[in-house]
Amino acid sequence: MAEVDDDPKRTDNAALINQDKELDAFIDAQIAKFDSNHVKYGGETLGEVMLGIKNDGLFPLENAIIRWLRKDRKEGKHYTKGVVPGQKSKYRCKYAFVEWLINVTLADVVRVGGTLIGTDKIGHYFVQGYQYWDVFSKTGSDKKAKALGESQEASYYGILVSGIYSTTDLVANEAGLALWKRIHAFVSPLVADPNAVTKAERQAIIEKFRTFKVGFSKEVTPQWNEFTNLSRVSKSMRGWLDQAGTTFHGDAKYYRESLYS
Repeated sequence: MAEVDDDPKRTDNAALINQDKELDAFIDAQIAKFDSNHVKYGGETLGEVMLGIKNDGLFPLENAIIRWLRKDRKEGKHYTKGVVPGQKSKYRCKYAFVEWLINVTLADVVRVGGTLIGTDKIGHYFVQGYQYWDVFSKTGSDKKAKALGESQEASYYGILVSGIYSTTDLVANEAGLALWKRIHAFVSPLVADPNAVTKAERQAIIEKFRTFKVGFSKEVTPQWNEFTNLSRVSKSMRGWLDQAGTTFHGDAKYYRESLYS
């Protein structure tokens, strides 16, 4: 679990420049290097091959992007580094006074398509998006897929753990569902029978997937930013966020009106 401070008024975020072309190119390069080792372990159905694409290809992308940002990009220009909240008010983050959250690292922040987002949204897009698609592929229902994310935010991914029910996470999840539908449509014509995929077909899928273009920057909208798309927060979290708003902006009302509903 990770939270994010993508506050446009946060000083560390103000100077960030768009990473659209660079981030898209990095993602495409990672996909082009997709490790097809899982092919030799099976994948007898198209669903199993899709799971392999998620596990071996797209699941690692969030951490790969974070490593790339911190190694090859410039902090304060290309990204804002996430911090450890709680008893760390010098970082001027909205979670600075949430002491029990001290072991939860805040996600880094990047500007994509003009919108400040946390790198945690990358995981929501690629991984939770797959979870949505998995439900959709078995039920044919977008509604049931979206209900999964809503239940996660209402429990162990959200309000019951962090005190935050993030509607921005749900937006990224839904965009991820559309991504996985697109991936499925991209590779499924290579399979004669989705319930009996041959090794040759699996290899053909992997080779074609390596040419897939995600176009991540085009998926991001202002609804991925928590100061545009308001979260629902617990009563105790409201108090801590108000304290940060007063301390760092001299105005708790700023958070009440622009952070949570």
